Amino acid sequence: MLPSLAGDIQIGRRFKTRYPLRLSASYRTRNCSGAGQTINVSSNGVFLACEHHLKPGVTIELGIEWPFLLDGDVPLQLALRGQIVRVEGPHCGIALVQHRFRTAKRKAFAAHAGRQN
Repeated sequence: MLPSLAGDIQIGRRFKTRYPLRLSASYRTRNCSGAGQTINVSSNGVFLACEHHLKPGVTIELGIEWPFLLDGDVPLQLALRGQIVRVEGPHCGIALVQHRFRTAKRKAFAAHAGRQN
């Protein structure tokens, strides 16, 4: 297997490609909620920069603002649930348990799009 420019992580004997995606995210654990930004994403996990110092073993729910529109018109959010498996300062690695796309509210999406311009 050739190495990827995006970086690879080893999980057991398998390698998963990390994609360097900087996307706005909101998160919630049992004890706190906040905003963050993805650093990279793979099919099994997310590396997230976040406002709080989170601890390994904690269950986390993420909402990531997806950069593409459904049918060119409807904003999407990637909803994830996982477990924090490592912490490096303000960053945490999250192993994914469940994911799904859902439509996002237009107001929130428009406000976010306005901040980026």
